[in-house]
Amino acid sequence: MKLVSYCIILIILTGCGATALVTNNSNIDIYVNNKFKGKGSAYITRTGPPQKVHIEAKYQGQQVGSMDLHRQIKFITVIAGLYTYGVGFFLTWKYPETVIIPITEIQEKKGFDLKKSIWELPPGEWKK
Repeated sequence: MKLVSYCIILIILTGCGATALVTNNSNIDIYVNNKFKGKGSAYITRTGPPQKVHIEAKYQGQQVGSMDLHRQIKFITVIAGLYTYGVGFFLTWKYPETVIIPITEIQEKKGFDLKKSIWELPPGEWKK
């Protein structure tokens, strides 16, 4: 019986970890419930009670994407709930391991790139 309880506790603890929030641009700021979490990628606690978070992606202060994310019931939630007399049904909901934040196309200001030689540009492009 003790072996089973140790296995259940080990399974619950190994599932704790974090959920990775990623974008396709490393210059985008990520906000979770209006709190800055990272630039390009961020992490939030994966396991816990049922919860919804609002995620926003911003580029230079302008919102370029947003989404709502909900924790879900997984198989471990059912096992933990049955073994812990119902407590696990409330405390072991999970977000996905990785979430890709959908963003709209970003119109970046084009300026002269000091790393490029003027000779590498097409004719007439250096005048712009």
